Amino acid sequence: MFTSGQIQNMLATAVVLGVLGILILMATEIQKWRKKRTIVHGMQLFVRMMGGMLMLILLAHLFGGIMYAQPGDLPTAQFVLYWIKCVLLALALCLVAVVDVLLIMRHRQQHRKRLQNLAIDLLSETHELAAGSKQ
Repeated sequence: MFTSGQIQNMLATAVVLGVLGILILMATEIQKWRKKRTIVHGMQLFVRMMGGMLMLILLAHLFGGIMYAQPGDLPTAQFVLYWIKCVLLALALCLVAVVDVLLIMRHRQQHRKRLQNLAIDLLSETHELAAGSKQ
């Protein structure tokens, strides 16, 4: 069985590893975008960076909560407000994720429309060439 101190250390380690992972992902996303090796456009990159920053802030708050905001360490009102703030950060992160999905759907729809227009243009040119070669 684990002691509460061991559990705190494991959770804190998980949070630190999460922070490192998020920082690596954010740096990779920016690097790919700068090299134009991604299909992510500017607004979507901005939304993703905002999501990454919110996630880092949330993880920092979780780390603080695990290490320092225990029920006996803070007055009840402060303890509850601290964790409500963490829940609100998590909800804001969910909202950013929804915005990212909407941007992906809009980009996909625009891409599909361009492909449809290209296919229509190719078919009409092929039809015109076929009609011209018959004459």
